[in-house]
Amino acid sequence: MIYLYALFNCGRSPIKNWRFFNAGILNIYDKMELFIKKGI
Repeated sequence: MIYLYALFNCGRSPIKNWRFFNAGILNIYDKMELFIKKGI
């Protein structure tokens, strides 16, 4: 999934890519946290 993301954004600026990549990771962590809270 990370490879596909890198290929999709290969033409854009690295700084912008990193910002969106970090936002994606935070979003995944938020979903995992909600899932864990529901599980408990």
